[in-house]
Amino acid sequence: MPLLVFLAVGLFIAANTIPGVREGLERLARPQIWAARQTCRDAALALARNPDFARILDSGAVHRTRNGSYVEGLVMGEMGETGEEIRRSVDCYVDPQGRLVNRHVSPEPATSGDRAPGREGPPHEGGC
Repeated sequence: MPLLVFLAVGLFIAANTIPGVREGLERLARPQIWAARQTCRDAALALARNPDFARILDSGAVHRTRNGSYVEGLVMGEMGETGEEIRRSVDCYVDPQGRLVNRHVSPEPATSGDRAPGREGPPHEGGC
């Protein structure tokens, strides 16, 4: 019994700190949500002007709709023309089979000087 409790706590910690574990559990437990998130990730990365240097910074939140899903607040970062990171927010509607129905990209790209999503407060300066 103690071993099961230890494994459950370890899995909980891993799911909250390691994105790959979280994605694997979501793929098993909620395949429609996982498919919607993956479709929106692919749609966002397809928008990149420099796809070799594009990445997903935040996978956003998935909301169920009457006939599909809405992925809100996915944030993609890519290298800009002068080497700075440019961030774009992407929202997607996905059908129940995981196909993209529509996507919306924020009109104003944010640069790396902006705070990352979920990071409130003043920027950290120097020291440990």
